Amino acid sequence: MIDISDGLTLDLGHILEQSKVGAVIHTELIPISKQARNLADALYMGEDFELLFTLSRKEAKRILTKGLNNFKPIGEIVDRKLGLRLIDKRNREKNIKPSGFQHF
Repeated sequence: MIDISDGLTLDLGHILEQSKVGAVIHTELIPISKQARNLADALYMGEDFELLFTLSRKEAKRILTKGLNNFKPIGEIVDRKLGLRLIDKRNREKNIKPSGFQHF
């Protein structure tokens, strides 16, 4: 689990690197805060102070079927060789690089 105060893709990239996996995220599932002007802000801008974590598919289904609506699934973990991929509303897929606020 990690907070996304440095940006969704950058902090997700930390999880992926440490876990040696890749991820696919879906644009239509990404919540856009009031501070974000658009999808790019939601992906790369920090200061949202939301938590990001991964679960097995079985555990995710269990939580969602219990009606715990505070959780918003945005994608899935995949093989590392796929990297970080973004799928848009038209099902077009592209690789993206983790990016966000850099402290140093």
